[in-house]
Amino acid sequence: MKRALFLVFAIMLITFQGQAQSNSWDSLDDTVDSAWQLAKQERFKEATQLLLYFEKQLNDIPVTTERTVDDVYILTTTYQNALDAMRSNSISNDEKVRAITKLRLVSDAFFYDENPMWRAMEDELMLRMTHLMTSIENGDQELFNNHWSHFLDQYRLVYPSLMMDVQAIEVNRIDTQVSSVESSAFHKMSTQTKLNHLSVMEEDLKRMFKAVEEDEADPSLVWVIITTGGIIVLSLLYTGWRKYQGEKLEKKRKVKKER
Repeated sequence: MKRALFLVFAIMLITFQGQAQSNSWDSLDDTVDSAWQLAKQERFKEATQLLLYFEKQLNDIPVTTERTVDDVYILTTTYQNALDAMRSNSISNDEKVRAITKLRLVSDAFFYDENPMWRAMEDELMLRMTHLMTSIENGDQELFNNHWSHFLDQYRLVYPSLMMDVQAIEVNRIDTQVSSVESSAFHKMSTQTKLNHLSVMEEDLKRMFKAVEEDEADPSLVWVIITTGGIIVLSLLYTGWRKYQGEKLEKKRKVKKER
């Protein structure tokens, strides 16, 4: 009986702690989202105040063991960069918005495992790859440079989030390919060699997005398991209690008959 009661209490405690942590993380992510929305309206002072509030919220919550030290470093570094950008008088408004957008994507990747926001960039990146190959086929270097610049902007925007959610070997492979295109040697390659290189890069990007999609697990499944386990334990506890009461009643009847 005591063991059954302990199991019920443990399940209730785990559920409560998990829900409390989830609520805290929701609050943190909401704060970043609000700051992001304000920055897009060029209300940078208000966005700065919310970022400072986010820092206070973050310091008030115990560090979770579900995230690595590297993940925490990425979050805090991206946060500091966004805060510095909001306060800066030497960068453009677009650069400020990009800095806090990067934080928005990182915050989402840090606090949630399911369907990260950065995955929405897949279509844009794939479209840029198509434009890059088309410009090479047409021999239009100026257009290629333009599309490559936009591709890099998008890739750098999601890069910190990739470092959280994607295996390092996958990110490093794409980094190597990006560096190759950036090198002077790439421009000396034949048209077909360039196309082959970009085709491999495109396939690696597709594989990366697909891998993240396949690795996603529904967090609600955990609570279904916990809830189901709790119901089973409670059922066993109730059955044991009924059996215990029945045995007590039977003993009383036997005692009365013996008298």
